[in-house]
Amino acid sequence: MKGLLRLGAALLGLFLFLELGMDWIAPQKSMEQLAREEPTARDILKEPAQTVDVLILGDSESYSAFTPMQLWKDTGCTAYVCGTCGQQLCDTEQLLYQAFQTQSPKVVLLETNALYRRVSLRRLACSWVEAALAGLQGQGETERDSTAQALSSAGTVDIWKGFRCNTKIKSGSGGDYMHPTGERASIPKRNRRYLERIKAFCDARQARLILVSTPSTVNWNTRRHNGVQALAEELGVTYVDLNLGQVDIDWSTDTRDRGDHLNYYGAVKVTRSLGEYLETLDVLADHRTDPTYAPWNQALEGYEAAVEEADG
Repeated sequence: MKGLLRLGAALLGLFLFLELGMDWIAPQKSMEQLAREEPTARDILKEPAQTVDVLILGDSESYSAFTPMQLWKDTGCTAYVCGTCGQQLCDTEQLLYQAFQTQSPKVVLLETNALYRRVSLRRLACSWVEAALAGLQGQGETERDSTAQALSSAGTVDIWKGFRCNTKIKSGSGGDYMHPTGERASIPKRNRRYLERIKAFCDARQARLILVSTPSTVNWNTRRHNGVQALAEELGVTYVDLNLGQVDIDWSTDTRDRGDHLNYYGAVKVTRSLGEYLETLDVLADHRTDPTYAPWNQALEGYEAAVEEADG
């Protein structure tokens, strides 16, 4: 029996070397490495405890489309974007757990592009290792990469709250990318299981999980909408698709890369629409006159100054 255990351990070690080792010795960083190393998503740990009302998760679509300071300005609701490049749902789950160590958001928004990104065995193994190490280390804070947000000019005050501000305009054609169809894009079974676990976690903590599809002519279509809609109905999860005309996106001005991601101007429109929707839920408070949240008003001043500077 001991021989079999040793053989199993050796095979596991070989698997991890083959699956993970190439990431560490390759000259180019993989998408998965970038997702792991982005510190901005982990900076929610630097926010004062129990002050974040809305947690936003997802890949680059999330941190391009949601700007928490605009939400604060319009509604007095606090939000933080824990988005990472190429986020897979195993990353989403770990970031969710991490955020709830110090926060108790009433709403958790998950941008849906991640639902269609397959969770790789390599990333899954890394997620297990990271979770184990985090437990051993007491979930220590990750230092901010000084290059993560070059526009920041507000000292130690976080003026972005996970949003990646980009004022570049590279227009797209738009077109009829949401043309009607009865076809349904299939969501990977492993991703479905992750979503079920994420929902159960949120339910247990009385946080409302909402799936949100942000406008993208490159990543979204009616087939994907239908797939998410069907799964959302099956699991009893609210689904909001902002590709259906609720947001007046102008693809000649509101995208930084021809319709793949929104720029700052598109993010303002999406966030305002989101704020109007969140207000209908009647579960979030307006903190703008609460002295406890005075740093958010300070952050708003720095945010608006930085955006104005970036906008030229």
